[in-house]
Amino acid sequence: MRATYILSIISFILLSSCSTIEAVKEVTKATNSIRNTIVKTTNKSEPIPEVEIPDVEEELVDIEIEKKQLIKEKKKERDVVIKQKKVVVINFLGKTISKLKEDLGEPELIRLDGNTKTLRFDAESCRLFLYFNINNDAQKAKYYEIRDIKGNLIEKKENIERCYQQFKLV
Repeated sequence: MRATYILSIISFILLSSCSTIEAVKEVTKATNSIRNTIVKTTNKSEPIPEVEIPDVEEELVDIEIEKKQLIKEKKKERDVVIKQKKVVVINFLGKTISKLKEDLGEPELIRLDGNTKTLRFDAESCRLFLYFNINNDAQKAKYYEIRDIKGNLIEKKENIERCYQQFKLV
């Protein structure tokens, strides 16, 4: 019983780390061969159950579909941010933290994450995220996004303009 358990664990580890179907087939053959050897050497009448192999082909297809969806969503987000910057009357890029605090007031959130400092300013129906590289001596805004209160990027021009009105920027 212990051998079956060990074989199952080894099979699972090997199967989860292999990325090709051929490798999985070889692992299956090796696992069954080891199982047969154990049955012969232990001379037990109790049969060792076959190791169940997951359908790797189906999992690979699911992974590819998920990758394509993630790439599509990332591209859509990038396009929305580009659209936001075209609609924007006021450009936040290149402004210092002190200048932004002067214009917008104190941020609701300041977060350090690696080499990035994030400032979040909240309005009634939207949030403005500004990103700074803390390695630069003069910390100036390098990137920004406008999101709704649920965290989704705002796409429509009228919603972006409404957000700016709430921040009293227009």
